Order: sequence, then C-alpha cells, then structure tokens
Amino acid sequence: MNKAVLLFSGGIDSTYLAVKSAPLYDELILNTYRVPGMINVFFSKRAAKQVADLCGKKITHNIIDIKNFIYSIKGNVGACIGDNIKYDFYCSWCLGCRLAMHLYTVEFCKKNNIPVVLEGSNFYDSESLAQNEDVIKAIRKIYEEEGLNFKTPFYYEDNTTISKSKLLFIMRRLRAYKDSTGARVKYLKDNGINLGRGFFSTYRSTQPSCVTSFCFNAPKALLVNFHKENREGYLRYIADKVRLWRMRSK
Repeated sequence: MNKAVLLFSGGIDSTYLAVKSAPLYDELILNTYRVPGMINVFFSKRAAKQVADLCGKKITHNIIDIKNFIYSIKGNVGACIGDNIKYDFYCSWCLGCRLAMHLYTVEFCKKNNIPVVLEGSNFYDSESLAQNEDVIKAIRKIYEEEGLNFKTPFYYEDNTTISKSKLLFIMRRLRAYKDSTGARVKYLKDNGINLGRGFFSTYRSTQPSCVTSFCFNAPKALLVNFHKENREGYLRYIADKVRLWRMRSK
C-alpha cells in the first residue's frame, strides 16, 4: 500500500498540500502535533474533516501530544534564549519546534513502516526560518539518512509572483502576508474547503496558534534590521540537536 504522513496544521499550506496530494496515495495520514505554547490544537479537526469528506476514507487524522519530546530536543524557554545567543540567531524556539516535529515523524514512520513524509513548507513565507531553503535541505538530509523520502511538493508555485509593495514587505516581516496565499485559498474554496474568515494571509479558525512564538518573533522583526541571523549558526544548531537525538535513540 502506498502510504504517506503529512505534517498537518490545518492551515492554508498543509490543507492545500493534503488536497493536492491525496490522489497520489492509498493512505494519507495527517499528523497534527501538540507542542509547547500551542493553543486551539483541536481547530485542526475542522480542516481535516473537510479534507476527509472531499478525499474519502484514505484520509486519517491524528492529534498527537509531543510536548515532552519537543522539550527533550530544544529545551524550555530559557534554553532557547541561550541557544539564540550560542548559535547567533533569533528563533531557536520555532526552529527547534519544527526540527523536533520532524524527528518525531522519523520515529513515527519507522515504527509504522511509512516511507514518505510530506510537508507544506512555503518559499513565500520568507520570515519563517524553519522554511528557508537551506533549512529544508538540512531536514531532507536527515530523512534520507534515516531511509525516508521527504517531499515539499508545493514549496514553489509557478504562477506566484512576489509583490514589491512596501506595505506588503512590512506585513511579510510580521508574518501576516504570503504572496502564495490568495491562489491557494481560491483553490481550496473551489474544492469546497472552508478555512473561515482570514486577515490578509492569516487564517486561524482551522489551525492551532503558538502564543510563545510571538515573544521570539516580535523582537526578531526589529533586530534583523541591525544584525542578520547567522546561517552557519542555525545550521550548526540543527546538526547538534540531531546528533544528540541520535545518541539518545541508540
């Protein structure tokens, strides 16, 4: 049986990915992870149910509490602030959380004999460090080393152009706008998926929110104007966390 796991928040990108990918698999498992700082995790059920209604019984949705696993990878708020200083970048809370989700997914897939992992990372979410091209490349390497196939099939969209509006530039910096959102929302609506009312590129009625991440992202929006994030630092952070995870997993 052709099976895949999809990291599913219930937001635009993961729902878009689920609908577009469902015809390719006999079974598509949507995993929503409950992580530290998250609220409204069960909102994801609203999007998952609509995907299942559209795509049929091949869709399974799991909500899995992995808070303890997340802490074991990235530590608490204090540890993340320390890592920001140590590795010279601003968002170890968010990057560490995303990395831990992937490491948990590796364990989940190997336990359940699932060869493919799908994720809705988006090139147009330019202010999300966890979705940078070099981070995605590092994540893909982890999966490959574990014998799994990691795919981000809609990372780019041929019909998406990046607006040069100064207002939208500011909104991108605040993570309130992505250039790909409008077309994806239209596609989902055309297929009967209702994500509720949105504010620019933000739709929260079908996905969880992280209240802690704001404490890291808000200062970053200002600080990056004076000191850029260290690319080698956050890639070294990923490598160090993966090495410790593998040591514990032996």
